[in-house]
Amino acid sequence: MWVDWRRQLDIQPRLKDFANWPHIEIDDIPQKKRSHFLRNKEIVAGVLSNKKLATVAAENNVSSSFVTHILKRCLGSEDSSEPQLTKALIPYATD
Repeated sequence: MWVDWRRQLDIQPRLKDFANWPHIEIDDIPQKKRSHFLRNKEIVAGVLSNKKLATVAAENNVSSSFVTHILKRCLGSEDSSEPQLTKALIPYATD
């Protein structure tokens, strides 16, 4: 069964603190993808700090649906697997 991002945060409340997410060294990310990685990280950190989706979207010059897309990528998963978390912040990253 699919666990959406909001439910994932209820199931694993430790994930509400971005400090608990795995760290990725910026130098390990291809230079072309770094700015988008940092933007995506800012988006998730904003939502996790209880900002409204629309506010986070406006602050990062993206749509609210894009914010939701990033959250689904990071936190959504099958209940039998772990969410991708920080890895999913890298544009076009596949596991």
